[in-house]
Amino acid sequence: MKLRHLSFYLIACLLFACGKESKSYEELLTPLYTPEYATGFTIYSIEGQESTIIRITNPWQGASGVVMDTYVERNGEKAPEGFTGQVVKAGAERLVALSTTHVGMLEYLGYERRVVGVSGLQYLINDYLTDPKNGVVDLGEQIQYETLVGLRPDVVFCYGVSDAETLMTDKLEELGIPYIYSGAYLEPSALGKSEWVIMFAEILDRREKGISCFQQIVSNYQEALAIAANVPEEERPRVMFNTPFNDVWVLPATQSVTASLIRDAGAIPETGEKEAGDVSHIGMEEALEKLSKADYWIGLGMATSYKELPEVLRTHAKEIRPIQLDHLYNNNAIISEAGGTAYYQEGIVRPDLILKDLIEIFHPELQEHTLYFYRHIAVE
Repeated sequence: MKLRHLSFYLIACLLFACGKESKSYEELLTPLYTPEYATGFTIYSIEGQESTIIRITNPWQGASGVVMDTYVERNGEKAPEGFTGQVVKAGAERLVALSTTHVGMLEYLGYERRVVGVSGLQYLINDYLTDPKNGVVDLGEQIQYETLVGLRPDVVFCYGVSDAETLMTDKLEELGIPYIYSGAYLEPSALGKSEWVIMFAEILDRREKGISCFQQIVSNYQEALAIAANVPEEERPRVMFNTPFNDVWVLPATQSVTASLIRDAGAIPETGEKEAGDVSHIGMEEALEKLSKADYWIGLGMATSYKELPEVLRTHAKEIRPIQLDHLYNNNAIISEAGGTAYYQEGIVRPDLILKDLIEIFHPELQEHTLYFYRHIAVE
């Protein structure tokens, strides 16, 4: 009788266990922060945990169906069963930033002093990070992994331009170094790029601060946008971009972030034939024709003075309308000795400042603002 009762008990237990299946990893996730402008990341809460999941999708050009999950660990919790992504402790202290834009994000949040390693130290605009006594290590363009291991990073912020980046991530996984990708540069809108600051804030365990910072950027941008919104079409100047490289000129796509910023600033961008995505290339003759009709010319390569413009352009000065109008501007008002600029470091997170600069250039009567990223290149 006892044996029969024991058998019945075991069978009942097995049946009960089978009827109470554990939830799958995905079923435990609930969106915690869904971006309003960005398309490449989402933050999820996990049922029964304080820890969160950051999900990054397609973080490099040409990526399709790429999903990278990062478990942001809090209170010593363990990742759910079935999780195979990266694990980073919330409030990471030792950071490696492989792009100047990552430094810009961390600066805006006030945490750049946690950076222990970078790629391209000479291009940074930051007195603390570039001061040798603070010991920030330059890992070089080709990452020196032995040096990286010695830095004992809590997380490496990566960026990718192709599938070849998996070679680096394979190496980081082999070394047991946590990493996370930022795909901010791929976002199709200026505010979408900026919203990635919240992803960085989540890693730092400062999500609310990140959200607050971003909301201020949005408010500033919308305020500036409203200033230029009512500029009549006939008062909107035409704007030409860039300088030639080997006699080839690059123009942005019509729906690019660059073109959108110009429109938001109350001007008309000279764009290429492509609607979205990649840039267009035109020859010198076509570029000179566009310059003969443009009112402003911005983004002049590395030039900090008129004499630094390519000689071939200066010889055509009489045909280039912006030169005749003295309407030349470059986005290198703050520049390092090696040519790094605040524009390419901070601009990704401060589209509101870029927009205010552009409005100041095209319509200075609409606001009181001192140029930050841009400088006037006086015609000599």
